[in-house]
Amino acid sequence: MLGAATALALALTATNSAPAFAVARNADGTVTVTIHDVAGVGGANTLLAALDVSVRAVPAVRGCPAPAGRQPESLFADRALRLDPASSSVTIVPSAIPAGDTLVLAATETSSDHVALGVTLVRGPAPACSDQALRSRPAAP
Repeated sequence: MLGAATALALALTATNSAPAFAVARNADGTVTVTIHDVAGVGGANTLLAALDVSVRAVPAVRGCPAPAGRQPESLFADRALRLDPASSSVTIVPSAIPAGDTLVLAATETSSDHVALGVTLVRGPAPACSDQALRSRPAAP
């Protein structure tokens, strides 16, 4: 394995050379998902499904009829979920996601070069979109 993480995919956006998304399985068993462009959620989801990880990225859309989720407070408390707002990424311990639940990453473009990720847990499969309010969490040190 080269480096601390193996990058599984990168997709280039049409507007710049930054990758739209990246999914990496890290040496410690965690998975890091980075979204730089909301257009990258589909590609990220394909790789997350291939890794059999119960995490899905969706676009944040006002008025989306998605089911209500709940905040993954226990994942934050156990340090099994770490947001890094500066890099538009989240690192997850996949085994910490409760059985039958999906961790949903709601992606919102806040500028031409930044995507904010909100997190919520839903029972069952992820919705196609989310209108959950984005809650910002500081990255774990």
